[in-house]
Amino acid sequence: LRAGVLIKLGFHGCALNQTVNPKIGGIPMCVIRPVPLMETDASAADSTRTPPLGLASSLRLRMEDHSRGGFKQYTRLTVMVDEATVMHKVNSGNATMKSYDIVAVQPTTDKLFQQCCSSNEVDIVSLDLASQLPLRIKPQQVSLAVDRGICLELTVSPMLKDSTARRRMINNALSICRVTRGRGIIISSAVAEVMDLRGPYDIINLVSLFGLDH
Repeated sequence: LRAGVLIKLGFHGCALNQTVNPKIGGIPMCVIRPVPLMETDASAADSTRTPPLGLASSLRLRMEDHSRGGFKQYTRLTVMVDEATVMHKVNSGNATMKSYDIVAVQPTTDKLFQQCCSSNEVDIVSLDLASQLPLRIKPQQVSLAVDRGICLELTVSPMLKDSTARRRMINNALSICRVTRGRGIIISSAVAEVMDLRGPYDIINLVSLFGLDH
């Protein structure tokens, strides 16, 4: 994958993600390397760059600070949270956490979701919408997260897998968007293969199925 593919699709940056389960292998220091950026890619990025959109305040300010100078690549850590003790490892005093630009968590229960929303240590709470949603999203939880500058992440890659995943994704996303009224939501591709990449306008059309119009 070359960054030029993303630039041609209309993106101005990307996050290179590593997902970990601390119960299995711990949380490693960041070893993510940037995708090669050819000279022609860099010039294309400079000519098309626009400010990032739709991010909660703390993450937006950080990415705007990094976005000067063309196409940017960020390192991201996604921590699977299946028990409360995992969140004790996700703290800003941890040198491992500081080695990543963005820290996301993916809770598996209502109680853990609430704990993640009340954290001061994460940027994104990611939701697995392709499975039966085990969470009941409450407005007060969303308000708590948004007030802390935390984003709720919906990923579009499950919609590209099969009809069952697509149906669950749309139904779950509709439920979440009704509760949140679109506040604090970001949309991510979360793809592993070039062939699954979609441009920004394609993604806008996809998320319109969730009831989002902005």
